[in-house]
Amino acid sequence: MKPPICPYRTNASLLPVDSVLKFVSAKVPAVKFYNIVAPKDSVAPYLVSVLPNDAPHESAIDQYFVNRYEPLLMQVQKFENRNLGQRVRSTFRPVPTASIWGVPSKIIELLVCNLGVIFPATVYIMWWQRNKKQTKKKVIAKMQEVI
Repeated sequence: MKPPICPYRTNASLLPVDSVLKFVSAKVPAVKFYNIVAPKDSVAPYLVSVLPNDAPHESAIDQYFVNRYEPLLMQVQKFENRNLGQRVRSTFRPVPTASIWGVPSKIIELLVCNLGVIFPATVYIMWWQRNKKQTKKKVIAKMQEVI
């Protein structure tokens, strides 16, 4: 979905950022945070990213496009209305940081990370024990040759 375009107006001033925040916070009051991106060129609107309180993870943001000259909502992109690929890509950050399911995912990540440390250590110990036995057999075989 492409962002909307605001027609350029000569001699018109941009809407102040605090007015944009007041406008969007009146529309969506129950949120964890707002992120406002100022227009990047002469026809771009304000982009307000909003994380609702009931969002499944920290990257499940809704995007509100506000007219750059007056407080008008031009377009809304809700997280649940995005296609499957966009929703999957938005989980790329929450999964490795273990913030997608809260404490249970942090515990699972701790166990998986510890396995990554334990496996090489146990492999080294097993190799060392096997090498020690083979060395001991070689020493015994040499001693028997000498006798």
